Amino acid sequence: LVSLAFPLLFFGQVKKRRKKMRILLPPSLLSLLLLVVVHDDVDGHGTMIDPSPRQPESLYWYSVGCMIGCVCSGGGKETYPSLESVECVDPIEPTNSDALSWNVDSKSPREDWNRYMPFRSPGSSVPLDACGIASGFLPTAAVQFAHEFSSSVEQGTKGTHLPPGTVTTWTADSIVEASFSLMVNHGGGYQYRVCPKSEEMTNDCFEQNPLSFETDTHIVTTNQKTQTIEIPATDVSSGVRPIGSTWRRIPLPGCNCDIGSNCDSLSANDQRRSYADDDSNTAYGHCTTGLQFRAPHLEQSLWPEGYGYYVATLGGDDGGGKNNNRCSSYTNTTSCNEIDYCAWYVETNVCYETRKGEGKPATDMSGNPCPKQPDKASCLATSSIGDTKYTCAWYETAQKKVCYDKEQMEKNNNNAKESNDSKRRYLQKEDQKTNLKDNNDYNKDTTTTNKDTNNYNKETNYNTENKGNTYTAGDDYNWYITDKLRAPSVPGEYMLQWRWDNEQTPQIWTTCADIEVVGAAEVKEATSDATSSNILIPPLHFFFLATAA
Repeated sequence: LVSLAFPLLFFGQVKKRRKKMRILLPPSLLSLLLLVVVHDDVDGHGTMIDPSPRQPESLYWYSVGCMIGCVCSGGGKETYPSLESVECVDPIEPTNSDALSWNVDSKSPREDWNRYMPFRSPGSSVPLDACGIASGFLPTAAVQFAHEFSSSVEQGTKGTHLPPGTVTTWTADSIVEASFSLMVNHGGGYQYRVCPKSEEMTNDCFEQNPLSFETDTHIVTTNQKTQTIEIPATDVSSGVRPIGSTWRRIPLPGCNCDIGSNCDSLSANDQRRSYADDDSNTAYGHCTTGLQFRAPHLEQSLWPEGYGYYVATLGGDDGGGKNNNRCSSYTNTTSCNEIDYCAWYVETNVCYETRKGEGKPATDMSGNPCPKQPDKASCLATSSIGDTKYTCAWYETAQKKVCYDKEQMEKNNNNAKESNDSKRRYLQKEDQKTNLKDNNDYNKDTTTTNKDTNNYNKETNYNTENKGNTYTAGDDYNWYITDKLRAPSVPGEYMLQWRWDNEQTPQIWTTCADIEVVGAAEVKEATSDATSSNILIPPLHFFFLATAA
């Protein structure tokens, strides 16, 4: 249902050069679009967790509408995006063929539909900000899933404009560690980079300073930090940016269909129809039709739970490679969102496990037969199930074909108006005009946005005493992956970036952290000072003499 609105709205998206456009929609279509945006899609799908991120609620800083060779558009997030839908007019061709993670052999019913996703040429897509923007969508995106921050961070705020956070100290040219975790697995891969704070925090600056991986393995920490597992890593160095650097594939395979979950070889829905069988698509755990790729840690039984699409929690009492999702038994929005650690994912009609408190109300169409109809004839022929009446209607463009229940959508639309949480994301005609003007102003002079850190702190109530996230790595996560990196060789103040280029979706997630790199001599001097200040303890024989006396 969410994807229904995208073809209608792409003409109003922000172009690569941020050209201003007007949106003229008939009232009937506008009412349909209003329904689509009333839910919070819980888009916090991945973050670096150590070193401590500068961004508050770091799961929600990213860019949408990203294709290889183009600047992210800040709008457009559908299952099958096109270059036109994200305003990518001049893409480059894929360069990564060694370490793919999604629709690897183009076996999808839609063939090579994800050809231009960011990880198909790692590092070539340009994010809206090197440290992401709050909520991922520009404020003017016609269809958006904006996260409501607990602090007063505004949607579209640039991560590089935030005040400094907790500072992590590294020794120059030493081996250091960095960790990340995911909630929803969109495949692809990642890289760690730095930018000296003496320079402007741009994508180019980070691109010039990638950090090298120092081992060919990941360290996986699971089960409330009581168990660590070393698993093989898959690196890619050919066809990446910057040239000569190394990216690392997300090691968890999703299930082998375009949506990555609940795949079925007989499904009429292209998103869920599993890929053609071969040796790599043997059933594994809840992925009964196979996996997106063969993962060494699964074949070697090193981390049997390390797979899946909804991955906020992995493992548990069931073991044996099964995914222990405590939320999957809830089959509609109401029951799902009553549970604090569950969230309803509208695009896939699934209740999945997330971090505590992340769940948000969403539109419930799970029991409605209209969206399940594969063609126009069956759609228009569906009018009732038992005594329940439905008003199925067919919508079709060159990009989308979908059946929806017109009456149910209007009913949910009215319900959304009564929700204070939904009102904030509810588009009105006049709001669209205002948003377009705001976007023009937003792009005209981004350098003035939050340029005064003190004023920014006052306006957003940003907690400067507990800057960024101050939790210990893994406190809020069921599992996380750690890599060993080589620290910069030159002492100084840096910003560290974890960049995750997706392969299933047109998104780039970027988390940043404040780093101070010190020389070995400074570390030695600090250690010496600490030693000299210790209390001197008398030799052991002194106590024996004292006792004898």
